[in-house]
Amino acid sequence: MLALACAGLITTIASTQAQNNSEFNPVVISASKYEQSGIDIPSGATVITRKQINDFGVLTVNEAVMKIGGVIGKPSAYGSSEYNLDLGGYGATAQSNMVVVLDGVRLTDPDQGEVRISSIPIDQVEKIEILYGSNSVLYGESATGGVIHITTNKKGKDKPTFNYYLAAGSNNTEDLKANFSYSSNGLSVNSFGSYRESDNHRQNFHNRTRVGGFNADLDRGPYKLGVSLSEEHVHARLPGSITVASFEQNPYQIRASKINDWANIRNFNSSAYLQANTSLGILNIRTGDRRRDLTANEGGYLNAYDIVGRYSDINAKNVFYFKDYESTLIVGADYSDWQRQKSTESADSIAKAFYIKSELVKKNVGTRFSMGYRNESINRNSVDAKLKNSLDAWDLGLIQPLEFGFSPYVRVAKSYRVPNVDDCGAYLQNYPYTCTSFGNTKPQLNHDKEVGLKTVKSNLRLNLRYTKSSITDEIGYDGNSNTNLGNTLRDTYQFDGVVTVHSKLDFSFVLKHMKSEFVSGSSVGKKVPLVPENTASLNLVYRVDLKQSISYGVTYIGSRNPDGDMSNQYSMPSYHVSDLRYVLKEKDYSYGVTVNNLFNKSYYNYGIPSGGQVYVYPEPKRTLMFHIKSHY
Repeated sequence: MLALACAGLITTIASTQAQNNSEFNPVVISASKYEQSGIDIPSGATVITRKQINDFGVLTVNEAVMKIGGVIGKPSAYGSSEYNLDLGGYGATAQSNMVVVLDGVRLTDPDQGEVRISSIPIDQVEKIEILYGSNSVLYGESATGGVIHITTNKKGKDKPTFNYYLAAGSNNTEDLKANFSYSSNGLSVNSFGSYRESDNHRQNFHNRTRVGGFNADLDRGPYKLGVSLSEEHVHARLPGSITVASFEQNPYQIRASKINDWANIRNFNSSAYLQANTSLGILNIRTGDRRRDLTANEGGYLNAYDIVGRYSDINAKNVFYFKDYESTLIVGADYSDWQRQKSTESADSIAKAFYIKSELVKKNVGTRFSMGYRNESINRNSVDAKLKNSLDAWDLGLIQPLEFGFSPYVRVAKSYRVPNVDDCGAYLQNYPYTCTSFGNTKPQLNHDKEVGLKTVKSNLRLNLRYTKSSITDEIGYDGNSNTNLGNTLRDTYQFDGVVTVHSKLDFSFVLKHMKSEFVSGSSVGKKVPLVPENTASLNLVYRVDLKQSISYGVTYIGSRNPDGDMSNQYSMPSYHVSDLRYVLKEKDYSYGVTVNNLFNKSYYNYGIPSGGQVYVYPEPKRTLMFHIKSHY
């Protein structure tokens, strides 16, 4: 019934007459290693464009993914504006079941640490691609729930350009951003910096974040190369969780034991790439280096570690023609080397992989068949535990353009996840801890079946999909240890799109229904914690005139069970939150006011049971921000 209703809505919207808008030309996808039209890919994907980022006024990458992309998230344990995103309905293990990529370089680490994407300057982002489901062929281990691929702008203007953003608002929040760019004779350079400080919405929640970076790109026709550097410093006070009873009494309070909790984080990322058009095809080489230092005082325990990670990928693409067919072949290999050092323990991981991706197109009818295969060997060591695996991934897809601009597709795929260095079989001591060999934990294997329908017209871009994910030996925390929880099943219906109703009115939406439950093991028949059945997001932009615009967004998250609630004993209530933004443009400047949580809702989106109670992390109530931004 949902599919029929959505199909009817597609037909209704498609009949809408609107002015032609190049925004809805087929969006180019970069996450397939090379640029490709999104309408040609036989899989579900949501693309957040630069225009949507500007129109809806989001301030961070994860805010864009959550509010525009409709992806749920839970607040970072280290505060700031960071959220941990959940693409595939994995709850507490979401970070281990997705891969984050920045300009082709993998950022996801083989531990339970978060990927901090809020530090990526939103003004430098060209687009954000959200790929759903199994994507291990191109992105390897952990790409079971999907991939978030962030592409930054590599081209500057032909004259020196300096832009800035100044904002101030509720909770003594100050937000300052600036960037300089210049392009000449194929060389583009860009530098950026930001400073954000806020007391935030709870006691002991002060946060100060500084970010700086530089990138340079050279385009010489058949050759393109570039380098980038960025560094982030975070000092955060940590308020921790409170009981539901305390939340209902006063959501701003904290437990007395948390009054001295804090964390300092330093992230440094560097990357380089080379792309060359040769007689044998297009050669693409990318490499990245990342370092992370963390020191935190949590509950009187001092936690400190240093991380060094390296990632390299080399691949070649060639196109062959014969009769009415066109064949594309991508062959590549990637390598990652990662180490974490603590005062009492160390961990490391090395992964090597070979992959191949091929597409065959019958040109006269547009039928496109794709296939891919990957083999990856993974060696990991953690405390006294060792793991060694060799795993395969594959995918098969078919998409067929039809009349009226619709393209139905089908896809089947296999992906995998192995225990990360923090997925110990059982914790024997708290600090320092040892763990039983996580070599006894089996790899998690995902098998996806997906059918969908997509269309791109002059005034709209729509995607409708259904995915059935059968997961064998899902890895997670059962309340005592990280282990194989049993087999799970996820049925997902999603309908999303961007529509120009009128030259003055745009809207985007994401509607999702997911059933996520255990089908074997001790929790058979129970729902996977932290995964809501229903979520929705809607964003509207109304252009009053050439100078003024108003945007409104609403997000709905359905009820769900808290983290670790394998028996489904507790429930977190559903909520919906609205945001409103007004912008006035005058020559080279814009002035704006943003009201988040317009109706002053009191809510939380993460909780965990302990001692017969549920401890939660309150979200902010209504906040107000004023900004001025230059547009030189």
